[in-house]
Amino acid sequence: MYYKNIDLGNNFGAISKPMYQWGQLFGGEVVSPCGEFNSPSGTVLISTFIPKICRKCEDAMPLSICNACGKNPNNSVKVNAGLGSGDYQLWGIGDSGNLPEYPSFLHIPFDKCLEPENKNFEKNFAQTSAIPVIVAKFDADSFYRNYPTVFVGDKSIALDGSNFVSSSKVALGMTRDGVEPDQEANIYVIAWIGYLHDPSTHFFMDKDNIAEGYSMPESYGKSDGELGVIACSVVPEELLVDFMPIYNSNESRISEYRNLATGVREFALLNGAYIGGPEVPMLISNSGITDSRKELADYNEKTWTNHGQHFWFIGASWRRQLESLEFGSAYLKITFQVAQQAGGPSDAIAVADSLRLRGQVTAWQAIINRVELDYKDALTEQNQMMIKAMKLTPAGHMIGSWSFK
Repeated sequence: MYYKNIDLGNNFGAISKPMYQWGQLFGGEVVSPCGEFNSPSGTVLISTFIPKICRKCEDAMPLSICNACGKNPNNSVKVNAGLGSGDYQLWGIGDSGNLPEYPSFLHIPFDKCLEPENKNFEKNFAQTSAIPVIVAKFDADSFYRNYPTVFVGDKSIALDGSNFVSSSKVALGMTRDGVEPDQEANIYVIAWIGYLHDPSTHFFMDKDNIAEGYSMPESYGKSDGELGVIACSVVPEELLVDFMPIYNSNESRISEYRNLATGVREFALLNGAYIGGPEVPMLISNSGITDSRKELADYNEKTWTNHGQHFWFIGASWRRQLESLEFGSAYLKITFQVAQQAGGPSDAIAVADSLRLRGQVTAWQAIINRVELDYKDALTEQNQMMIKAMKLTPAGHMIGSWSFK
């Protein structure tokens, strides 16, 4: 194997403990899928906003202040995702009355065994030894303190009108409606460090290829795998009451593992074999990964449609976005053909708003411009108010009562 950090490997056993022992983050909560995203680079960006395209800091690890696009350690972080390139799901955890729109916090597993839909999730979660590393602390004051939004996607996620954006609302725990103006409202990004393994080798698989549990060979953690990020949590500070004392007491030893999460990737599992060295990011990006946006659109359309009629336009827009991979005249033609056959300007406005929620700024602006041109004498007062509110509400944020003021 090319890369091996012996010191970290030797110390891991002394510091790590089952994930649930670091604090009762997952105890008794309801889980709901919040979307799925593709990370062909093997690096995930978690941010309080969807940034512009920026070649200046696209490959920077860890992130520093970028004057070109506005990313800085207080609003964005890049985290190495598991073994490398892959499709990952976002899971919201909270109470049933607020899901899926306002989960209490996010869980992003890079290991299939740690996905909540896995039938042995609780067993796997309780048995997985890991070290949590706080890799970012976002101040909610900088992005709507009562209803902050965290965007998750590949490190190249950007407002260019063509990349798909997966996002999930992260409310401030149980106090999101009662945060005082002078009270801190922080959100933490926690990278869970553990051993990365080829699942077909280190997990028992049932007839449906679902991992039943961990297989722990004697050499586990010595010669069979590398340390890396197995999952991420995005959590409001007030939910970390039990976590922070345990974390702080171990922080001096934990800090040694931060580079595994936010430093330049030194190894990955590619096509069943470990690769290492300075060319790893390039090899991952050029590994023949196909464009999976159509599959992701299928998944998101199904997910959001299942949440009820209120979300119909979000589900439908995933399909329409993929009918033309380039946001141009073909896409607009499809959108307005549907509008003419169905709900007229209201239908087109609803589709535009779902695009705006996903960060597809170029597309939603083009639709609204054409709505105002084609239907200028047929827009109802409600249509006009909706368009005004959309223009006043930043991309990715749900329209609220303040948008209409």
